Amino acid sequence: AGKMATVAKGGGRAPNAWFAGYAPADAPRCSIVVALEHAGGPDAAGRIARDLLERMRQLGYLPQAKTANQKFPPGKG
Repeated sequence: AGKMATVAKGGGRAPNAWFAGYAPADAPRCSIVVALEHAGGPDAAGRIARDLLERMRQLGYLPQAKTANQKFPPGKG
């Protein structure tokens, strides 16, 4: 679970990118913050956080992600 954001710097510089979150969402074991100066949009920080958390899963620090099996009717998800 997490939140991405950008912070405008002005002066013609690209905005800073932020991501803050925790994992796993249903029973948190760790928290993470990624802050990138002049990175543009928040996607850059989110990708770094995702890659770091995935590596933590591979190393056994976090449980494997659960896949949702919920089927949504057309137009409802």
